[in-house]
Amino acid sequence: MKAIALDEDERDRDQPVSYGGMYRDRFVTPDTAETLQVLESVLEPGPQVRMHAYAHPENEEFIFVIDGVLEITVGEQVHRIRAGDSLLIDPRIRHSYANPGSTPVRWLWVSAKSPRVG
Repeated sequence: MKAIALDEDERDRDQPVSYGGMYRDRFVTPDTAETLQVLESVLEPGPQVRMHAYAHPENEEFIFVIDGVLEITVGEQVHRIRAGDSLLIDPRIRHSYANPGSTPVRWLWVSAKSPRVG
Protein backbone atom coordinates (compact mmCIF):
# COMPACT_ATOMS: atom_id res chain seq x y z
CA MET A 1 0.00 0.00 0.00
CA LYS A 2 1.32 3.46 -0.85
CA ALA A 3 1.18 6.40 1.56
CA ILE A 4 -1.75 8.75 1.00
CA ALA A 5 -2.00 12.28 2.40
CA LEU A 6 -5.41 13.73 3.26
CA ASP A 7 -5.86 17.51 3.37
CA GLU A 8 -7.98 18.55 6.37
CA ASP A 9 -10.33 20.57 4.16
CA GLU A 10 -11.14 17.50 2.07
CA ARG A 11 -13.06 15.61 4.76
CA ASP A 12 -14.74 18.16 7.07
CA ARG A 13 -18.48 17.81 7.61
CA ASP A 14 -21.04 19.23 10.02
CA GLN A 15 -24.08 17.29 11.15
CA PRO A 16 -27.02 18.53 13.23
CA VAL A 17 -27.68 16.40 16.29
CA SER A 18 -30.86 15.60 18.18
CA TYR A 19 -32.45 18.50 20.09
CA GLY A 20 -30.34 21.19 18.41
CA GLY A 21 -26.64 21.86 18.57
CA MET A 22 -23.93 20.69 16.24
CA TYR A 23 -21.68 17.69 15.87
CA ARG A 24 -18.66 18.05 13.59
CA ASP A 25 -16.31 15.36 12.44
CA ARG A 26 -13.32 15.16 10.16
CA PHE A 27 -11.88 12.00 8.68
CA VAL A 28 -8.20 11.71 9.52
CA THR A 29 -7.74 8.56 7.43
CA PRO A 30 -8.20 8.60 3.63
CA ASP A 31 -11.04 6.74 1.85
CA THR A 32 -8.59 4.07 0.74
CA ALA A 33 -7.97 2.81 4.29
CA GLU A 34 -9.26 -0.78 4.37
CA THR A 35 -9.39 -1.79 8.04
CA LEU A 36 -8.94 1.41 10.03
CA GLN A 37 -10.93 4.64 10.28
CA VAL A 38 -9.96 7.63 12.42
CA LEU A 39 -12.28 10.61 12.96
CA GLU A 40 -11.66 13.79 14.91
CA SER A 41 -15.03 14.85 16.36
CA VAL A 42 -16.39 17.90 18.19
CA LEU A 43 -19.74 18.13 20.01
CA GLU A 44 -21.13 21.35 21.47
CA PRO A 45 -22.00 21.39 25.19
CA GLY A 46 -25.37 20.92 26.82
CA PRO A 47 -27.43 18.02 28.13
CA GLN A 48 -29.93 18.50 25.31
CA VAL A 49 -27.22 17.88 22.68
CA ARG A 50 -27.10 14.12 22.18
CA MET A 51 -26.36 11.81 19.28
CA HIS A 52 -28.99 9.07 18.93
CA ALA A 53 -28.09 5.44 19.75
CA TYR A 54 -26.72 3.38 16.89
CA ALA A 55 -24.60 0.29 16.22
CA HIS A 56 -22.32 -0.66 13.31
CA PRO A 57 -20.33 -3.69 12.18
CA GLU A 58 -16.73 -2.72 12.97
CA ASN A 59 -14.95 -5.09 15.36
CA GLU A 60 -13.57 -2.52 17.77
CA GLU A 61 -13.90 1.17 18.45
CA PHE A 62 -11.51 3.25 20.52
CA ILE A 63 -12.30 6.74 21.82
CA PHE A 64 -9.64 9.16 23.07
CA VAL A 65 -10.82 12.50 24.51
CA ILE A 66 -8.59 15.45 23.62
CA ASP A 67 -10.57 18.31 25.26
CA GLY A 68 -13.66 18.45 27.45
CA VAL A 69 -15.93 15.71 28.82
CA LEU A 70 -17.70 13.06 26.73
CA GLU A 71 -20.55 10.94 28.06
CA ILE A 72 -20.89 7.66 26.16
CA THR A 73 -23.71 5.21 26.78
CA VAL A 74 -22.93 1.67 25.60
CA GLY A 75 -25.92 -0.61 26.06
CA GLU A 76 -27.05 0.22 29.61
CA GLN A 77 -23.63 1.43 30.83
CA VAL A 78 -22.83 5.14 31.01
CA HIS A 79 -19.18 6.22 30.82
CA ARG A 80 -18.01 9.78 31.44
CA ILE A 81 -14.52 10.29 30.06
CA ARG A 82 -12.38 13.42 30.25
CA ALA A 83 -9.41 14.85 28.36
CA GLY A 84 -6.64 12.24 28.37
CA ASP A 85 -9.04 9.35 29.04
CA SER A 86 -9.88 6.59 26.58
CA LEU A 87 -12.49 3.90 26.16
CA LEU A 88 -12.59 0.73 24.06
CA ILE A 89 -16.10 -0.38 23.05
CA ASP A 90 -17.80 -3.02 20.98
CA PRO A 91 -19.55 -0.88 18.34
CA ARG A 92 -21.98 -3.71 17.58
CA ILE A 93 -23.68 -2.74 20.88
CA ARG A 94 -25.95 0.30 20.49
CA HIS A 95 -24.19 3.40 21.76
CA SER A 96 -24.82 7.13 21.95
CA TYR A 97 -22.91 10.12 23.18
CA ALA A 98 -23.48 13.54 24.70
CA ASN A 99 -21.53 16.50 26.02
CA PRO A 100 -22.49 17.12 29.67
CA GLY A 101 -19.81 19.80 30.09
CA SER A 102 -19.84 23.56 29.59
CA THR A 103 -17.33 23.65 26.71
CA PRO A 104 -17.13 21.75 23.42
CA VAL A 105 -15.74 18.23 23.70
CA ARG A 106 -13.19 17.05 21.11
CA TRP A 107 -12.16 13.40 20.68
CA LEU A 108 -10.73 10.84 18.29
CA TRP A 109 -12.77 7.84 17.14
CA VAL A 110 -10.65 4.94 15.94
CA SER A 111 -12.62 2.08 14.36
CA ALA A 112 -11.17 -1.20 13.15
CA LYS A 113 -12.83 -3.90 11.10
CA SER A 114 -11.71 -7.29 9.87
CA PRO A 115 -9.54 -7.10 6.75
CA ARG A 116 -11.09 -8.13 3.44
CA VAL A 117 -10.29 -11.71 2.53
CA GLY A 118 -9.56 -12.70 -1.01
